[in-house]
Amino acid sequence: MKIRRCCRSIGAALAAVVLSFGSLNLSAAPIPAKGGIVVIGSSASGGDEFATAHEYVSVETFGMTSTFTFADGSSKQLQPPILRRMVPYPSYGQLTLVSDEDWQGLEKIGAEAQDTAKRYPKATALMQPLIGQIASALEKHRQGNVVIAGRWMPLQEYQRQHASAKADYVPLLEIAGKIYKNVRMSAVKDQEIKLMHDGGFSTVQLDELKKLPDAQRKALAKTNPRMAPLLGFKADELGASAGSMAAAAVNDANRPTTFSFSISGNNVIINRIGGQETYALDKVPQELLNANVDLARAVKAAAGR
Repeated sequence: MKIRRCCRSIGAALAAVVLSFGSLNLSAAPIPAKGGIVVIGSSASGGDEFATAHEYVSVETFGMTSTFTFADGSSKQLQPPILRRMVPYPSYGQLTLVSDEDWQGLEKIGAEAQDTAKRYPKATALMQPLIGQIASALEKHRQGNVVIAGRWMPLQEYQRQHASAKADYVPLLEIAGKIYKNVRMSAVKDQEIKLMHDGGFSTVQLDELKKLPDAQRKALAKTNPRMAPLLGFKADELGASAGSMAAAAVNDANRPTTFSFSISGNNVIINRIGGQETYALDKVPQELLNANVDLARAVKAAAGR
């Protein structure tokens, strides 16, 4: 598996910003588990120096209008140019950060927070803890660690545990004319399935996997029981071994387990550290609805409009 050491230049830049802000007691400034920071202009033509920053807990977007809900229960509808910027909070208690995509996503949030603090002076105080924690995480990653479900783990230990589950990889698969070795299902985005294999990661269409012979589909489903229904199998019918269960426990090792969301028209947009997923209102996976009460309520309300 391809694991990277984070970009030193970005990490160094973030660390420099933290130093320029002065010492930072991270334990005294915890990052909330959801939401983020929104920067609001004083008026449509007001200068950036007058824009103010506020913490939000959720946001719904319909066209150009975004409705923010704040910690005190109040809400506010905003549109550009009054709405200047949104910076999401990563939830360090539940994140999984292993692949290039994961760490690049975290770097991107850090860089955006850094730029926001520089461009909007009144946002600096709220950006301090976010910049500091991301800089700290990037430094720990450079020291040879990854994050699995919110817990730091030495990279070598993660690789050892990953290798122990290899018995449940499919040794050889031909999909759409391409040969893959030691294949396991890793993640899903709409009708696309991300596969992990000896060559790294590849994305294939779900329809292509459904064309595989039954025996191969079942073997592939067994590599990640949580995704088995996509291939027409129930997890409890697979007789999954301890190895495949271990693999399922880290089935999102290439992407974070937490997310924020917005709703635009009839589409639900799921934002994760490593990327974005879009679902129709009636196609949002139940596991996402179960994981986020705010999402479930927003989807139900939007569907009733």
